[in-house]
Amino acid sequence: MYSWEAIRSSIPRVSNMTMPTDLERKGDFSQTFVSGTSGAAIQIYDPLTTVQTSPGKYARTAFTRSVIPPNRINPIAAKILTYYPKPAITGVARGVTNLVVSPNATTDAYDVHTIRVDQVINNSNKFFASFMRSNRHEDGGLGGGRSAFIAMGIPEAAPTYRHWRTNHGSTLNLTTTISPTFVNTARVSWNLHELAIVTYAMGFDPAKLGFSFKPQNVTFPRIDIGGFTSIGNSRDSQNNFSHTWAFGDTMNKVMGSHSLKWGGEFRLMLNNLGPAPASATIGSSVNFTRADPLVTSSASGDGLASFLLGYPSSVSSNVVNQPARGERYYSVFIQDDWHFTRKMTLNLGLRWDYESPMTDRYNRMIIGFDSTSTATIGTTTVKGGVIFADSEHRFAFKRDLNNIQPRIGIAYQIKSRLVLRGGWGISYVPGSGDAPPTDGFTMSTSPSTSEGNAGIIPLLFGGVGMLSNPFPTGINQPNGSKLGILTNAGSSISYYWPDRSIPYVHSFSGGFQYEFPFRTVIDISYIGSRMRQLPTSKQMNSVTYAQYMANGSKLTGTVTNPFAGLLPGTSLNGATMTLQQSLLPYPQFTGITENGRTIGTSRYDSLQVRAEKRFSAGFTFLFTGTWAKGSTFNSCLNGGMDDIGQFISSGLLQSEWVIL
Repeated sequence: MYSWEAIRSSIPRVSNMTMPTDLERKGDFSQTFVSGTSGAAIQIYDPLTTVQTSPGKYARTAFTRSVIPPNRINPIAAKILTYYPKPAITGVARGVTNLVVSPNATTDAYDVHTIRVDQVINNSNKFFASFMRSNRHEDGGLGGGRSAFIAMGIPEAAPTYRHWRTNHGSTLNLTTTISPTFVNTARVSWNLHELAIVTYAMGFDPAKLGFSFKPQNVTFPRIDIGGFTSIGNSRDSQNNFSHTWAFGDTMNKVMGSHSLKWGGEFRLMLNNLGPAPASATIGSSVNFTRADPLVTSSASGDGLASFLLGYPSSVSSNVVNQPARGERYYSVFIQDDWHFTRKMTLNLGLRWDYESPMTDRYNRMIIGFDSTSTATIGTTTVKGGVIFADSEHRFAFKRDLNNIQPRIGIAYQIKSRLVLRGGWGISYVPGSGDAPPTDGFTMSTSPSTSEGNAGIIPLLFGGVGMLSNPFPTGINQPNGSKLGILTNAGSSISYYWPDRSIPYVHSFSGGFQYEFPFRTVIDISYIGSRMRQLPTSKQMNSVTYAQYMANGSKLTGTVTNPFAGLLPGTSLNGATMTLQQSLLPYPQFTGITENGRTIGTSRYDSLQVRAEKRFSAGFTFLFTGTWAKGSTFNSCLNGGMDDIGQFISSGLLQSEWVIL
C-alpha cells in the first residue's frame, strides 16, 4: 500500500507596525507630541548632563527644541535606521501604528508519503512493515512585516524565519495467535525527526552596519527600540536531529471472566541540537533621555532618542553549546478487566515507569550547586558555584525508580436503569525535557551600559556611546568546566535540584447514570485530582526581607565594586555596583536560579452533569454542565525573599454549560 497526502496553504499575516518618522530619524522630536497629534512636544534630555539633586533624585538639561544636534547622532544608529521601513500613515499619535503590511502571507507546504506491506506468514502469525516520510516547509512565520522588508531589498532585517520539519519513521509489527484466547504483539519502531529554523537575519554580517565585534554567527542584530516595532531576530536558528528507537511487547489473555493484558516497552531517545544564536541583541529605552531616569514620565524621553545618541540600555551576545543528549525509558504493566458478576465489572491495573535523567555525550552540563566551596576573584574571597558533570557523575538529578502506578475502576448496574461508575489511579507525569543548564559551555556577554549598572548615566568608551562598541572587552568565549565554581562569575547561573522527582497525580471519579422514561438519560459525576511533586523555580541569590526593609530605595545606589576590571564582558566589571548586588549571599553572580525542586501541589474538583433526550425523527436534546474549582501552589510572591515552599495560590473557578 502507498499513500501520499499534500497540503498547501497561504495565510495572511497582517502586520501593524510602528516606524520612526522622517523627522525622528534625523533626531528631531519637535513634532513628536506627548499626547495625540498636537500640543506639547516631548522633551529630550541629554544624559551626559545628569546631576544628582538629592538621594534618589536626578536632573538633566534638555536639548533645545527637542532636537538632537547632528554631531551627536551615532553613525551606526543612523545606518541601522535605514533598514526600518518608512511609515505609510501620517498624522498619527506617538506609538500608534503607522504602517500596515498586508497580506504579508505565511506559506506552508506539507507532504507525507506512507508505504505499508502486510504479510500473512501462516494462520498464527501476521506481520507488517511500514515506512513514512513527511516534510513540512513554512516561510514567513510570525509575519513580522516580511513583505515590506523584501520590497526594500533588505529581507535580513525582517523579524521572521523559515521553518521546516522532516520525519522518517518505520515500524515492524508481528502479531502471533498462540491460542484462541492468547495473543502476543511485538513491535519495533524507529523515527528520525529534523527540526530546522533559519531566521531571515542569518548570514548578514553586522560589519555592514559598522560593528567590529566577532559573534559566533553572523546575523542582522536584533534591535529593540522602546515604542517602535523591533527589527532583526533574537531567536536562535536551529538544526536539530532526534532519533527515537522503541521496542514493545504486549500479551492479551482471556481466562474465564478475566481479560488480561500485560507487557512492556523500552525507548532510546537521542537528541542532537544545533542552535545558532543571533549576533547580538541591542535594546534602547526611554530612561537615558528622560528628565529623571528614575521617574516615569510621558512628557520626556524617547527610546529612539537614546538609540540615536548611541546609548543602548542593554546589549548581549551569546555563544551557545550544541548538546548531544540521551534518555532512556522503561515501562511494564498489567491490566485485568474482570467481569466479577453479571452486573459488576472491575478494572484493575498496575504500571511501573522509569525515565532516566538526561545525559550529554560530552558531559557538557551542570549537575548541581556547591554552596560552600570558596575561590578568589582578585583579592576577594567568594563562595558558591556550579558543579559540572563528568564521566563518573553524569546525572543532574537522582534516578526516580519508585514510579508505581496502581489503578482501579468499577462499573455496577444497581438496577436495570441505574449504573454506578467510579475509579481511582496514580499516574506519573513524564519529565522529558528537563534539560540541565550548560553554563560554562554556553556563554552570554551582557556588559553594563551604565555607570554602576544603575541605568542612570550611560557608559562611554573613547568618548562615544556603547552602540559604537557594544562589547568593549570582546565577546566572552565558553571556558567549559575549567573555571570551576567561578564559571559565569559576573553573570547568572542556574541548576536543577539534585533530589528532583517525577510529578504524579491522583485521579479519581465517581458518578451514576440513570435512564428515565421517554428515552431520557442523566449522568452526574464528580471528577477530581491531586497533583504532587510539581516542579518549582526559585531565585536563590537575593537580599533578605530584612535587608529590603532596612535599605529601601538605597538598594539602587552604588558602592565600590570589589570585582572592578576582573570580570570583563559582564555587568559586574565596572568601578561600582549597586548596594543590592553587594548584599547578595553570592555577590559574584547576578542571579542563581534553582529549578526542579519538586515540592509544588495542585488540586482540582468538579461536578459534571449531562442530560440527553432523544426524540423521534432523529432529533436529540443535549445539556452538559461543569462546575469546577482548581488551585496550584508552586510559585512565590516575592521571589528570593520568600522561604522555600512559601507559595501563593493560583486558582481556577469555572462554571460552564452547553445546550445542543
